[in-house]
Amino acid sequence: MISQDEEDGIHEDEIILLDDILSRSTGLTHQSLEDILTLTFLEDEDYDLIRKSLETRELLLLKRSNEVSTVAKVIFRALQRNKGIPHKIRIQQIVSMTDGMRYRWKGKMKTLTQEASVLSIRNRYGLDILGDHSIYIQHKTGNSRWIVGDHQMAFGFGLVSGKPFPERKGWSTVNTGTSVQKGLKGYRSSTGMNRTRGIAVEQKTNYGTIVFSQDLAGENKHEKRNYYRGAWQYNNASTLIGTVIASKTQSIYGSFDYGNISPGGEISFGVGSPSIIFGLNFRIRPFKYIIQYRDIHDKSIGKMGNPMVEWRGSDLSEKGLFQGAYIRTGKTRLMIYADMFQHYTREINGYELGIRTETKIQKHKIVFQVKTEKKDETNDVIYAPLVMPTLSKKDGIKLEHQYEKKTWRTQVKYQFIRTGEIEIHHSHGLDLRFQIYGKYYQLELDWMGAEVDHFDSRVYFWDVNLPGEMLTRMLAHSSHSQGIKVLFDVSNESKLGVKLRFNYSALSFSSPIDIMGGLFIKVAL
Repeated sequence: MISQDEEDGIHEDEIILLDDILSRSTGLTHQSLEDILTLTFLEDEDYDLIRKSLETRELLLLKRSNEVSTVAKVIFRALQRNKGIPHKIRIQQIVSMTDGMRYRWKGKMKTLTQEASVLSIRNRYGLDILGDHSIYIQHKTGNSRWIVGDHQMAFGFGLVSGKPFPERKGWSTVNTGTSVQKGLKGYRSSTGMNRTRGIAVEQKTNYGTIVFSQDLAGENKHEKRNYYRGAWQYNNASTLIGTVIASKTQSIYGSFDYGNISPGGEISFGVGSPSIIFGLNFRIRPFKYIIQYRDIHDKSIGKMGNPMVEWRGSDLSEKGLFQGAYIRTGKTRLMIYADMFQHYTREINGYELGIRTETKIQKHKIVFQVKTEKKDETNDVIYAPLVMPTLSKKDGIKLEHQYEKKTWRTQVKYQFIRTGEIEIHHSHGLDLRFQIYGKYYQLELDWMGAEVDHFDSRVYFWDVNLPGEMLTRMLAHSSHSQGIKVLFDVSNESKLGVKLRFNYSALSFSSPIDIMGGLFIKVAL
């Protein structure tokens, strides 16, 4: 149901936000729609209709619209189904079994003025059953809000203070466009990235919103504590401006809506040259164009900065230009994006270019994709002084066909990959899925298999996922896999789920087998 390439995946912060949206008892509200707009895996038509509904305040039109995607309809139905249900406490547990055990416990309590959340993780390599955790308490009084515990501050375009995950470069960026990040919120990610452990205060005034944050713990015992950040942001119907101040860095950002054109950007100052992100979104339905320029210097990026860049690691020093275009004609949509980049320290450059078409004909969906890239093989600058820059070139063609009915779905993929100038690799895969829906249960059966002659031509499919998961399955060699999921709906929000997957290391049933499993429990009180 998700309009997202499996290879790109979906960030955990989006999964957390989606789970939060689906569990609300407020129905279809202005705030719910604003949050839905931040998801990156919906159809372009969904975003257009939601924005139109927010402008006209006619929210009921979304419930009756036949133009929204299947996944959007599921979200809208869940919101309306839970409307008025006075659940205040939700407890969720997932236990996953691979070559080790992974646990995730999540609890949340919410009233009109208070909110508390607990998340505890133990990955399969951890020794402590409570290997990592996050917890916060939030209180609202009128225009004031404070958070004690783990929180995140995401302002502007992420130069000084960003989200746990940076913006992606690819099809999802073309689909959703670029936008300013959403400000202060409680931290509920399992990664620990860009987490602040301390206190935060938010005050709304007639002249904008003021936010202050203090990190009292640091990310580890050797890190300096008492990291301070402050932000001010003002917005109305067409204008948003703000500033972020942190230790040794500060920035100014803004975004503006002028009819069909929405420019925006951020400039940050620190030691040495400033860092700049600037771009615009242009939209005349059904056409959309995005352009964003970045000039990033590591010493003018905040400690909690997390902008959209090509290279990750300890030195975020690069310049680049991202462009994307989208057009829809009838049942076909065309997406094009290109990104050119150059790293300052390593004095290397590269590019990434992709063209993708999606055509829907009744129950059929046909995807054709061409992608070419020239990138640094390490893609990591942590060891830049020790590693000689080596560029790799890869061209790929992907053809995909999906057929979906109420109870079953097929997905066939073919890939052609050329690495360098001479190495050519092929792969093709099949995913066959059956779904049975009862009044109080869901049963899903899945079989996927692929012939793959090289790791570069690996195939991705969506996994048999439990609620709160959005995982993909990678087949990097010729093999096949069977999965089963059973989900019991005890009530509107209380659920019990079990999944199993059998992975064969080759196409033969006599090959070695790896068994994976999962248990999901969610209780609403």
